[in-house]
Amino acid sequence: MFASRVTLNDIARATGLSRSGVSRALRNDPRVPAATCERVQAIARKLGYRPDPELSAALRLLRERKAGRYVETLAFLSWHEDRIERAGNLYTRRLFHGARTHAEALGYRLEEYWAREPGMTPRRLQSVLVNRGVRGVLAGPVADEDSRTFAFAWERFSVVAATAAFPDVTMHRARPRNFENSRLALAEAHALGYRRIGLMLDDYVNERSAHAIRSAYLDYQYTRAGLPRLPVLELCGLGPDPGPESARAPEAEPEYKRFAAWRLKHRPDVILASRVVFYEWLRRARLRVPEEVGFISLEGVNEGQAFSHIDQHPDRVGAAGIDLLIAVLNHNTRGVPGEALMVTVAGAWVPGASTRRQPPHGAASSTRRSRAASPVLPEQQPE
Repeated sequence: MFASRVTLNDIARATGLSRSGVSRALRNDPRVPAATCERVQAIARKLGYRPDPELSAALRLLRERKAGRYVETLAFLSWHEDRIERAGNLYTRRLFHGARTHAEALGYRLEEYWAREPGMTPRRLQSVLVNRGVRGVLAGPVADEDSRTFAFAWERFSVVAATAAFPDVTMHRARPRNFENSRLALAEAHALGYRRIGLMLDDYVNERSAHAIRSAYLDYQYTRAGLPRLPVLELCGLGPDPGPESARAPEAEPEYKRFAAWRLKHRPDVILASRVVFYEWLRRARLRVPEEVGFISLEGVNEGQAFSHIDQHPDRVGAAGIDLLIAVLNHNTRGVPGEALMVTVAGAWVPGASTRRQPPHGAASSTRRSRAASPVLPEQQPE
């Protein structure tokens, strides 16, 4: 015998509320006091109530059709110097496009709200979102200094962050899988025959990755017998979104000198870099890539670059953020969660012209002294 399903009418009789009142309380409808929602949900659990997902989906579709095919708008908050479509940051553009495409496929609209728009303040942005009926917010990448001074009323919205920013705020998040991505790059370098694998890691990325990149590097060295254990070159001061000019700026000179000394002392045959701009220092040192040293970017590449790299799949990170945000909206929960969820997205290895298969161990040194032809990267062309 199957036990009869507990219905809304059963809960209504137990709580003394109407059927529609019970329905709203189970959905955390903002029109119902929080204490009432908690009481109704506690009684529903005691009775053994389980929602029917197929019926819920059908009723939701019916409500939308009655409302004239209403399409809910979600907000994507951006902080770059310019709007996303004009910004030079390829990662954020891919993240936004992936999120928007996935939102549209699920019946939502995703619109960019530019936090750096002239005259925009956190309070004004909050007012704009409330007046436009926006319930869900996907926060895009943002510099730490901006995130710590952005006094926004997160408690009024359902929020997911597709970034490691806002470290002082508990948020649901969608992120790249930094530890596994770094391990993948190390394994691919090893498979190509590289043995003296170096890591250039700046403090900004190190903090943002929760030290996952450094941990993966040290773990890989520890678990590979016979692999030389080169120290991590930890660098400072590049900031959140450095371009090639950052690596050439006068304030970067002390860090370049540390790089030059580290390279001469430890002689890496391939360098994993947390920043693609570190290639500028290889150029300055007149290192031939990939003949004398290989180069692998852990953060992806910019348009037109041919480096071997890890594609962090920011488009999939954005889509995962939308999935998580819609789940939060469907539970009608807002504000800072008691326990935050995190969805991580695996990256992929993309071979390029900055690495090549190494000769058998022992023949490498003589090969590096040769002048054999090899692929020429665009950045190596005479200036």
